[in-house]
Amino acid sequence: MGYKTEKKIPSIILSVFIVLLILVGTIVPAYAAPTQDMMVTDSGEMLSDREEQEVSEMLYSINRQTGIEYLVYTIKSLNGEDIETCANRLFRTAGLGDKEKDNGLLLLISYDDRKFRLEVGYGLERTIPDTKAAEIINTMTPYFKESNYADGIKAAVSKTENVLNGEADTTTEKSSPTRGDVFSLIFAIFTES
Repeated sequence: MGYKTEKKIPSIILSVFIVLLILVGTIVPAYAAPTQDMMVTDSGEMLSDREEQEVSEMLYSINRQTGIEYLVYTIKSLNGEDIETCANRLFRTAGLGDKEKDNGLLLLISYDDRKFRLEVGYGLERTIPDTKAAEIINTMTPYFKESNYADGIKAAVSKTENVLNGEADTTTEKSSPTRGDVFSLIFAIFTES
């Protein structure tokens, strides 16, 4: 009888070990650090592969320096959805930012609707208040008017990095943007007719 029990112990231990490996394999990816290929989702087809790679490198650099998860997400159309609601949904779905710090950023651009929004996690609202968010997304407008989407997005990402680093603003604004400008900026026309 002792011989059968001794045979069962190794197989029980092996079974438990296999179950633990499976559990760890399914849990760890949910908490894995973001990779560079997760930083840009170009569903709006506004960027070439090379441009997407360049923007990804900029966003990944911000993540490595600050721990902030910053996603650029382009879409073709909002399909009647409010940009604020869409940005909020995408922000939550992507799980941006550290759960404790709530320090994620999402730059959403809707090509057909000609709207964009910077969604800021609560943990970053002191660093990027509404006025700073408006400054960041306003940097895209002149580029977008010339259909130069990649440089516009890169300018916004670069401006974000400057704000996060606390660098002084060297631009001169003629008027302060309103809260509504921050959340629903309509970039007049990508290409002026």
